[in-house]
Amino acid sequence: MIFKALDGQTGQAVVVKLPHAEFEGTANSSRFAREAAILEKLNHPGIPRVIRVPEKSRPYVVMEYVEGQTLYDILQRTRSLATCQALLLASRLCDILEYIHRQGVIHGDLKPGNIIISDDGNPRVIDFGIAHRPAMFSPKLGTPEYMAPEQIQGDRVDARTDVYTLGVMLYEMVTGVRPFQGNTSDEIFDARLTSAPRPPCELDSNLSEQVEEIILHAMAPRPHDRYASAAAMKAELDSPRTVQVTGMYRNPCKASSWPKRLRLTAFVLSAAVAPVILFFLFLLMFQRQLGH
Repeated sequence: MIFKALDGQTGQAVVVKLPHAEFEGTANSSRFAREAAILEKLNHPGIPRVIRVPEKSRPYVVMEYVEGQTLYDILQRTRSLATCQALLLASRLCDILEYIHRQGVIHGDLKPGNIIISDDGNPRVIDFGIAHRPAMFSPKLGTPEYMAPEQIQGDRVDARTDVYTLGVMLYEMVTGVRPFQGNTSDEIFDARLTSAPRPPCELDSNLSEQVEEIILHAMAPRPHDRYASAAAMKAELDSPRTVQVTGMYRNPCKASSWPKRLRLTAFVLSAAVAPVILFFLFLLMFQRQLGH
């Protein structure tokens, strides 16, 4: 639950976030505690500042209130942004992401609704409710329209997972549509894992091939084909005219399902072999007892 309130000491507007009482002591409560711990260690102008409260009767987090509107609300009204505006916004988000990643945090749920554009025009990233540590296996949580393939498959996540999602957001900002759509989450997941998005230049003929290259590079299905970091993506966002157009990301290699299959195969093999090993161990022990 999220509330706007007034700080009793300063009189300033703040945001109070707390879990539903019925969720306390559950997995949702532990995620809330993890989010609170992450927010308290982050200190960046692009992330709302946490206001420490010394004594609490129940778990909650107090943060600065940011005057502005979400990117989601802006896109609902304007449908898309001017290319130069979208590139600048994406570049500033890269700055925030690079800082977050250097602190050992993967956001995991970037989307327009979690980006506040303050009245001074600067973006703020909010909602770290499902944030991960790098190399953790994703619990398949997030917003279907923006999730990276490795999140959908429950594979390891790292900085390139957030890079993918930023690529999806940039695609939407310049074209006015999301790259993968469907009536259900499963339809969206299937489209993301089995097909390539329509090239942005086909949706907007005024879009340069360099900008398309940046977007599709960030959205490469396989993590090792994407930008290695948010900083690497920012370098090209800031100088799009210098980007080499390869066209290789228009028909990318699909996300591999092998890591998940390998884990499943290992589980099946261990389940099949374990009883055989136990049988021979018991047989060996029995023979030794007969020998005595």
